[in-house]
Amino acid sequence: MKKIKVFILDDHDSVRESYKRCLESFGYEVVGESRNFEEFLKVYKKNPPDVILMDIEFPDSQLGGIESAKELLKKDKNLKIIFITHYSEPEIIKKAIDSGATGYFAKADGLNCLKEAIENVCRGILYISPTAVKNIINSFQIGNIPLITKQKFNLSEEEVAILNFVASGLTNKEIASQLHTNEKRIKNIISNIIYKLGAKNRANAVAIGIQNGIIKSGQ
Repeated sequence: MKKIKVFILDDHDSVRESYKRCLESFGYEVVGESRNFEEFLKVYKKNPPDVILMDIEFPDSQLGGIESAKELLKKDKNLKIIFITHYSEPEIIKKAIDSGATGYFAKADGLNCLKEAIENVCRGILYISPTAVKNIINSFQIGNIPLITKQKFNLSEEEVAILNFVASGLTNKEIASQLHTNEKRIKNIISNIIYKLGAKNRANAVAIGIQNGIIKSGQ
């Protein structure tokens, strides 16, 4: 079976070394590492990676991580970029995903989540790590949740409302209580929402909403 090839782009030597050891223990092939974007551009074409782990900040580079990702994806739209970062604010996550990246890994999460991130993006599934998803959900204020745009995914008015409740962190039981219906019906509707969005699960449904600009945190 072909190994997944990964390139590590981070300005901290110790971080790159730690990720390299971890990735190799997972069975991935680390094809290169760089401390800034300019250095990376000089070497990555020699052995193109399947996935790039990219720090969202580059103090020694002219471009930050988000702008670097945009420039890189102009050259190769098939690259899979996972941002690795200490930041998990919803606004930063939104900008990161808008850049074309397919993964967002908060360093607060364990390295097993990094493996999950790589496996997901290689299957074409948008990945946002648990800490980041939790912060997104916490940013919603119940009762002040903006309605999402429904047309793209052919969502009904009810599905729109329920997806907003999911984004706010409510359980099926709590949503049923809000809408004066039963929990089983809510479960069935959420399954239908996940199907329409082409999502893997509830968290991925929220992530898809963020990626498409159809879910926005409360102001």
